[in-house]
Amino acid sequence: MDDTIDIKIRAAQVRTLQQDPVFQDVMQTVRDAQVAVFLNPKGSPEAREEAHAIIRALGLVDRHLTGVLNEEAVFDKRQQKDQHRGND
Repeated sequence: MDDTIDIKIRAAQVRTLQQDPVFQDVMQTVRDAQVAVFLNPKGSPEAREEAHAIIRALGLVDRHLTGVLNEEAVFDKRQQKDQHRGND
């Protein structure tokens, strides 16, 4: 039962975080700043490499958050399946 609580709590926390306007603003601001580095024709290769790394890191954060929600969805489907089997 501990896994159930952990999965549900983590998913709820992720949804709260994703809906938080401050979090959304921070993520978008950082992403926009890094994209601007790519668009700057006078930017150095080092600056572009760093911007690329930061954009990739933001993508990893997004994928992690999505993964937590996917984990909950898989858990819920298994729970539903188990409940249906119990009704047979």
